Amino acid sequence: MHRHAVATLATIACGGWAYGQDLPALPIGPPAPPLPPAAELGRRLFETDAQVRALSVVVIVTGPAAYLDAIAAWERELRFPVLWDDGSVQARADIARFVHAFQPARVVRYEPADAIALPDESGARIARLERAVFDATLEPGSVTSTQQWVDALRADDALGPGIIITDPAGAQWPGGVALAAGRRQILAFAPSPGRLSAALSPDQASALERLAREMAEGLELTWSGMGDHVDAITIALDCPSKIRTRDDPPDFLATTDVLGRTDTGVRWAYVGQLSGNEPRSTYLAMSSLFLRPKAAWVFDGYEPGEPWSAFDGTEAANALTDAGLVTTVFDEPRQGLEHWRAACVRAIDAGLLAVNTMGNGDFFRLRPGEGAPGDMPIFASPPMVYFVHSFSATRPGNLDTVGGRLLDHGAYAYAGSVQEPTLAGFVPTPLVMRRLMVGLPFAAAVRSDDGPAWKIATFGDPLATAIPPVRFAEDPLPLQGVVDLGEEIKTLVGERRFSEALACLSMLARNDDASRLAAALLRDQPRSFDAKVAREALLPLFLSGKPDDVLACFRRLSLRDQKEPVFLDALWHAGRLRLYADTTVTSMLSGHLREDQLGPDAIELAHALAHQNQPQAAVGLLQSARNKARNERDRRQLDREIERLLGGRP
Repeated sequence: MHRHAVATLATIACGGWAYGQDLPALPIGPPAPPLPPAAELGRRLFETDAQVRALSVVVIVTGPAAYLDAIAAWERELRFPVLWDDGSVQARADIARFVHAFQPARVVRYEPADAIALPDESGARIARLERAVFDATLEPGSVTSTQQWVDALRADDALGPGIIITDPAGAQWPGGVALAAGRRQILAFAPSPGRLSAALSPDQASALERLAREMAEGLELTWSGMGDHVDAITIALDCPSKIRTRDDPPDFLATTDVLGRTDTGVRWAYVGQLSGNEPRSTYLAMSSLFLRPKAAWVFDGYEPGEPWSAFDGTEAANALTDAGLVTTVFDEPRQGLEHWRAACVRAIDAGLLAVNTMGNGDFFRLRPGEGAPGDMPIFASPPMVYFVHSFSATRPGNLDTVGGRLLDHGAYAYAGSVQEPTLAGFVPTPLVMRRLMVGLPFAAAVRSDDGPAWKIATFGDPLATAIPPVRFAEDPLPLQGVVDLGEEIKTLVGERRFSEALACLSMLARNDDASRLAAALLRDQPRSFDAKVAREALLPLFLSGKPDDVLACFRRLSLRDQKEPVFLDALWHAGRLRLYADTTVTSMLSGHLREDQLGPDAIELAHALAHQNQPQAAVGLLQSARNKARNERDRRQLDREIERLLGGRP
């Protein structure tokens, strides 16, 4: 790393550099003092990543055998992204987002007939996962154990800085394997302790902590301080994001801030966790390894003055712009819910989001207005997200929370609070942005350097970074028998297999082409536009900014797909363009209230109906929603709105 960059990294990591000040000169002469631990880790990652080259090709697989075969074809400093398509809406949306951001020369399918199946028996399964990592990082067949692998990498000073804890029978092992191979980190194995939205006991947390320590010690690695062999832990298994420390009243700490600390509470490792199924964990890992943000979206819902000014969105945006990112900023006076929703009628194409709001897990307050989880943007590119907001990650496995919606929509790195942390529990937003822009890994950038374990959780690869840019190589793809999706489309269209053609166009991120094909079918061959076609067309139509076609497409979805969360969110985002002016849109949305935010949706529609001089319809909608509401907060809000309308108040 350049010496000037090292100086910048050190001062920003410590929080000692204020935006607008001149950077301190690095004197010629005696060596500079050691970097702070977080900055040293950033330097180490920067230098390692700068040596890696990527092939400009995305490989899509459909199962574990092909996935492990493809990962094993990586080399230590030459690799290519591998994404997993299980045919689900989420998997194909993730692939489309990734391809849009990565911009590969080719996207191919890889389904080798001779790939070795993943065994069912635990020991054999573990050996298969380890073998893929060994072969991806060393000469295939050169080592047969983790100890030999560690020794060989240490001999070349090439061992990565972390431990990946994964469950070979769980759903997150693919992401764990990718991060182990991509960053040359150690694989450790453990059973999954529970669901993401549940809570660990202190004993369960201690068991995970002991596993990481014992793995390091068993391999003769130092771990007890920052800057030694192990500085990161990735939890790649089904694991609650919080730890219950008290029952009455309930109190929680973030799992990823409790782990990685010594018995005296001093941090020895930064921690992150993967979530989701096999395709999603793969997407999280590949986004971290192969993507770097080129654009940012900043929304500051705080008022001016202390203590809010330390989190100033404009200052954060300035730091990002100075680093070369194309940055969109919403700050005073454009910081209300109407500004948020207006921005979200189209997909947000930014690799980095920073948001300051207030509220709870199921709502966020802006100035003015109160949003619900379904107001979270739909992303065109996979983003890192820093969300300063109490309780956003209280139940991150649930869609009715802010954090749950962000993860569902494709955030690959996310920091949020599992409980009320107070404002001082967050690192000021401008400082986090500066830290990311000089190379601190995500989990270090969003954490205070000192202090006890607290309530801010980190999701995704803890070592995800914003720099350096990915370097590309022109080497041939070391896989045989791949099928090029660009060529496959021609055959599919010629055979009138339109749903499959649209799926390919979507995964190629050719959203404009997909929307043109969909629009032509809607116009000229409406009978061909069946539920399968609609399923593959809806998100490309939204991503290409075709709101009217989104609504027409939604009508043709199967009843099951009309309940798909991301399709419903796309419907609502697109529908807002005509919500007050078009009664057909109001009627359509009235029939598709989202169950996880029944109250907010009904109230928003009631305002539109009242604006259309339909007060009785507005009251009827609210009363119907009130009868179906599943929580007391929704019922109270709906009662107030009914009373307001019946009383004729504005």
